[in-house]
Amino acid sequence: MSEQLFKIEISPSTLSIITTYQCTAACADCCFECSPSITKSLSYAEMSQFIDDAIQEHPSIRLVVFTGGECFMLKDKLLSLIAKCTQLGLATHCVTNGYWAKRPEKAMEYAQKLNQAGVNEINLSTGLDHQQWVSENTIMNAVTALVSQSIFTLVTLETDTQTSDCFESFHTNPKIKQLQGNNLFELRVNSWMNFHETSEVRALVTQVIGLEKGCDNLFDVMVATPDK
Repeated sequence: MSEQLFKIEISPSTLSIITTYQCTAACADCCFECSPSITKSLSYAEMSQFIDDAIQEHPSIRLVVFTGGECFMLKDKLLSLIAKCTQLGLATHCVTNGYWAKRPEKAMEYAQKLNQAGVNEINLSTGLDHQQWVSENTIMNAVTALVSQSIFTLVTLETDTQTSDCFESFHTNPKIKQLQGNNLFELRVNSWMNFHETSEVRALVTQVIGLEKGCDNLFDVMVATPDK
């Protein structure tokens, strides 16, 4: 019997660009061990070319995610890349720790620029480790400004340790209560993986049924890293 050759067609819908490993924070259990001292990044030209190459090779791509590290450290370059994607008909999300929203007026300035560039969603990471570097109040400044500019805002909280109450504090924040039911806002809790023996054990929120279904984005997301 002659051998039959099978071609597997991979059609990713998302291009995720890890713009830099540099970050304004240095969370103890960061999966990439990002910090202010790590400077490895992609250049603007490289990221722009990655976008062009990816959509040429895979016309199925509909979404570009900018993450890190801290992608907002790119400043105007990030806004330019978002605008480029908007012009190409691609949706965009950004993942950030929200450090840029320390002052309400600065948060609003960024939100307005993001709106003008055409961003579709901002994901804000917070919780016990993150709040050692970026306060809950700063996150609230970001949420308030983004929602006011009609930008969908997802806040992802780390699961707490037995001695921390970041989730409870955030969940009961009066501003968050006002946003309950707003279709521009979502609050989500993620499991937090410990990378060091000295790390405090976190509560687990992932149900077994969620593990049994397997990974549904293994071939759906292309990732470009600072290592190219």
